[in-house]
Amino acid sequence: MLELARRRLAARQARDFAAADDLRDKIVELGWLVTDTATGYALVPAPAQPSARRPPKDKVLANPAAIPSAGPELPTGSTRLATVGLLVEGWPDDLRECVYEAETLTRLGDTRQAAGEHAQASDAWQQALAILEDIQHPHAAKVRAKLVDTVDRASPTPSA
Repeated sequence: MLELARRRLAARQARDFAAADDLRDKIVELGWLVTDTATGYALVPAPAQPSARRPPKDKVLANPAAIPSAGPELPTGSTRLATVGLLVEGWPDDLRECVYEAETLTRLGDTRQAAGEHAQASDAWQQALAILEDIQHPHAAKVRAKLVDTVDRASPTPSA
C-alpha cells in the first residue's frame, strides 16, 4: 500500500492525473484513504461503512454542452430540476495555466499587430482562440473578432 501511495505521488508530480486516480482507487480498495498534503500525502484507514469508498468512475464528458438534455430516464416534455456537483482534482491549476497562456498569446498577437506583423499576430491569436474554445471561455469571441478583423483588413478591396 505504501508503494502504491509513493507511485501515486510520483504520478501527480508528473501531472499524470489519470494514473494517480487509478492508484488512489487501488489504495481505497485496500481499505485506506489517501489525502494530498503540502509535503506529499497522508494515509488513514478508511471507515468501515461502504460510503467511504469512492463511487465507480462515471463517464467523463468533453464539456458541459455534452450533457444530455433528455434520455430514457427523462420523459419527453418533463423539466429536469437537479443540482450537479463536480469534484475536480488538479483542474483549477490547469485551467488557470490555460487562461494565462491564452491571455499571453492574445497580448502577443496585439503587439505583433501593432508592429505591422499581421501574419504573426494572426498565428498568436489562432493559438489563443484554440485554447479559449477548448475551455469554452467567453473571451474566445473577442479573439475570434480580432482574427476576423485581421482577415478583413488583409482582403483586397474591389476596385470600382
